[in-house]
Amino acid sequence: ADRTPRRRPPPRRPSRAGLLRLVANAGVGERPGFFGGIGLAGGFQLRTFRFELQADYTTPRIVVQPNDSSVSASFQAVHGTARACWVSGFERWEFPLCGGVRAGGLRGNARTGAERPEAAWSSSVSLAAEPSVVWSPIPELGIYGGLGLLVAMRRPSFAVGLDRDPIFTAAPIGLQLGLGVELKLF
Repeated sequence: ADRTPRRRPPPRRPSRAGLLRLVANAGVGERPGFFGGIGLAGGFQLRTFRFELQADYTTPRIVVQPNDSSVSASFQAVHGTARACWVSGFERWEFPLCGGVRAGGLRGNARTGAERPEAAWSSSVSLAAEPSVVWSPIPELGIYGGLGLLVAMRRPSFAVGLDRDPIFTAAPIGLQLGLGVELKLF
C-alpha cells in the first residue's frame, strides 16, 4: 500500500539514426576576411559514433588589393567535408568530437583593375577538427553548435597583373563557427 511513484527516465537517444543538419557558418582564415555562409550535412549515427558529409557555400565577398586600391575582386567558395565523430553524451546533450578532410574551391572574379576580367578557380584541401555540442529539447530535434579548426594542406591563392601581385592567399589555419538545427530521421 505504501508505494512511491517512480520517476520516468528521460527519453534515450536512439541507438542508430540518420541525421540531417542545416547550419549557418562564419569564420576567418580560409577565405578573405570574415566570411559567412550556409551548409547542409547528412549522416548516420550509432550510439557513440557518427559519420557525416557536409556541403558549404560561402556568400560572395569583395577584396581590395593591399598595394593598389584600384584592383579588387569578388570571392565565393564551395566546400565539401567528410568527417567521422566520436560521440559522448548524457540525457539530452551530445558532444561529437569530429575529424576529417575538407576539399573544395574558391572562385575569384575581378571587379576592377583587370584588363580582361574573367572568373578563376583555386582549389583547397584542409584537415578539419571540430568539437561540437547538440542539445535536444525533443529526441528528434537538436540545436547544434560547433567550432572547427582547419589546417590547410593546399591553400587557394589569387594574383593579378603582369607582375602577379597577390590579391589573396588563404591562411594556413582557419576557424569556422557553425550554428544550426539537426534532425534525427529514424
